[in-house]
Amino acid sequence: RGIVDLLFHGQVHSRTTGFGGPVQVHSSSVTSFSAVKRLMLDEIGIEMLPARVAAQTSSSIHGVSTSLPRLRGRIARRIGGQRAAEMKPAAEAEAARKAEVRIGREFDGDVTSQLVGANGRLSEALAALPLDADLFRGRLKFASSGEYLQVAIHRAGGRVSPAPPPSPASLRAPGVLVHGRGSP
Repeated sequence: RGIVDLLFHGQVHSRTTGFGGPVQVHSSSVTSFSAVKRLMLDEIGIEMLPARVAAQTSSSIHGVSTSLPRLRGRIARRIGGQRAAEMKPAAEAEAARKAEVRIGREFDGDVTSQLVGANGRLSEALAALPLDADLFRGRLKFASSGEYLQVAIHRAGGRVSPAPPPSPASLRAPGVLVHGRGSP
């Protein structure tokens, strides 16, 4: 079985204004996230596991405003600032949770659409190879390392003579590379 882990790391920056009654809370936040999506390849096909995402949000309150006049406005700003500070940990946790869900859903969708395209390119590349018609009647074997994904076709009744893959430096980032080794 070949295993491919797709990694996605990043940050989301936002500036927000929250409304609570006559008070507006102005803040900014940074959500850092890491996502991984695992693809497993075997003779049956490709299995995609759902993306796993971990996110953490840190926010800063920049100010509290209100449209209330004078004394009522000062009281509203003070109470609004205190409540915003009290709710900050819960708001950060909720923002991180929502980011995890949204990033996971979008990462899954993007990978699926990219995989459909890659599968089409692989099918075209295999169809263009000058191979005998019974080549794919054997079984596919997959192996992976940090540097490459190897797909081997083992023919029924044939002697298995594994060929070492070419060095990653010699590959020059091909879309599809076919490395063959025949047996006598």
